[in-house]
Amino acid sequence: MKNPLPPHAKKVFQGRRFAIWQWEQQMFDGSTATFEKIGRPDSTDVIAVTTDKKILVDYEDQPNHLGFITLPGGGLDGDETPEENARRELAEETGYTSTQWEPFMQVSPHSSVESMTHYFIAKNCVKTQETHLDPGERIRTEAVSFDDFIEIACGDTFRDQILATFILRCRLDPQRMADFKLRLGL
Repeated sequence: MKNPLPPHAKKVFQGRRFAIWQWEQQMFDGSTATFEKIGRPDSTDVIAVTTDKKILVDYEDQPNHLGFITLPGGGLDGDETPEENARRELAEETGYTSTQWEPFMQVSPHSSVESMTHYFIAKNCVKTQETHLDPGERIRTEAVSFDDFIEIACGDTFRDQILATFILRCRLDPQRMADFKLRLGL
């Protein structure tokens, strides 16, 4: 759930994708302090499971970034719904599509950022098209086993810390891990 901006917040910066708001807030001791919040479009991440029960991961490079591993996904464009975005991003980044979608979780990654990340599970994914990458993306998609996915998600180059935390918690609880695997249809 998003933490809404106070009604007296003022936008002090508007960039192409980000905005910054500031407001004065009274502290418990009666003093005041200036608070800030960043606004950005919501985003999606897709746990995509292929017909042969593999999970798709993206090995991605971007200008001025070290390579990283992530799930297919990205920021919502215009008035896209989260599911529309997830479907589009999966197809563009991997060339895979699915007719079996379900919401998995949604998280506001940080209290100082006004944004939600919407996670989806896409089952029975099949390669139906070529990829259509943005000019600043270089992505290689790989289909990996569930066990390899768990290892990748807990590694240093996996970019999605929210999902990594979820998976680390699953590792501590065998029933939770079994439930996650079942939810993926594996």
